[in-house]
This record gives sequence, structure tokens and C-alpha cells, in this order.
Amino acid sequence: MPIRIGVQGGAGSFNDEAVKFYAETRQVNSCEVVYLHTSAAVLAALAAKQINYGQFALYNSRGGVVEETMEAIGPNRFLVVDWYAIPVAHHLICRQEADINDIETIMTHPQVLSQCRETLRKRYPHLHSIQGEGDMIDPARVAAALQNGDIPLSVATLGCRSMAPAHGLKIIDSDLQDDPSNETTFLLVSGL
Repeated sequence: MPIRIGVQGGAGSFNDEAVKFYAETRQVNSCEVVYLHTSAAVLAALAAKQINYGQFALYNSRGGVVEETMEAIGPNRFLVVDWYAIPVAHHLICRQEADINDIETIMTHPQVLSQCRETLRKRYPHLHSIQGEGDMIDPARVAAALQNGDIPLSVATLGCRSMAPAHGLKIIDSDLQDDPSNETTFLLVSGL
């Protein structure tokens, strides 16, 4: 029976990339990834024993501590099983039928905005950058909403390269992180 790992992001997210990195580098042969989108949801599922392990982003070399994770960790108890860092390159992602001239707003996680602030200011000073709220804090949820037409064509998101094909979207600009050696550290946790 595969181990179930609940992750903070959705399909094509950096959490998705990180859990694949974990499985490959730690020789985990059989794991089922459960996309839970937020750190709080990961810890709730862990406490309810719906997953064997949880994973979430803890720290980014450019953006610092992931506030969403810090808020979720506070009231919860768990064991740290492992931690690992992966390189993080951000791409501007939109619907297939859109082009850069259609984009007015970038909606993504606040941590992502902090990692791309200077580059976005230089390349796209005319675009409005906003943080996703609730479940839309996860760029993979924004990508899914774009794919389904639930948010306007004028919205784009920032995420990893695999997010675009995972949601039938396209990349219109790449390497938007301010620091070319940008990386994020993830925690793998278990219940007590």
C-alpha cells in the first residue's frame, strides 16, 4: 500500500515538484500525493490520520519564512521527518488563448510575489499583482480556475514550469524570480 503524502500545493506546484524530489532522492517507491493546497489543510489531514505524512514550504532563500506555514504550525503538534530544498524558478502562466497584452493582473501566493517583486516591477510595471485569498492562495488553484474559465482571461499566475501543462495553460515569460539561485526548503512531517 502506498504511503499518502499530503502537500500544501496542487498539481504542478512547487510542492508537487518537492514531493517528487523527496520520493526520488529517498528511494520511496510507492507514494500517493494528496493535494491539500494549504499548510493548515495538510496539518488538519495529518491530525485526522487521512495521510501518513505532510509536506509544506517552510523557507525561501529570497522571500524568507513562509507566513502561511508559520500560522498553520502554531497550534499543531507533529514530528519533523525530513527537510530538503529545491531550486525555484517562476514563470508567468496564462490561458492558451491569452497573450501578454491581455494580462492585467497577476494572482499568486504572497511568498511568490516576494520572490519576484523587483523583476515584475522592471518587466511589468503596468500589471497589478495581488495575493490569492483563501484556497486561491495556492497558484495551482489559480491555474485550475484559469483553465476552467472561472477567472478572467486578463489574470495570469506565477508558478513552476510543470504547472502550465498540468492545467492546460501556457507560459508567456520565464525566470521571473529576483535571485537566479532562488530555492525553497520544504518540511516532511508526521503525526505524533
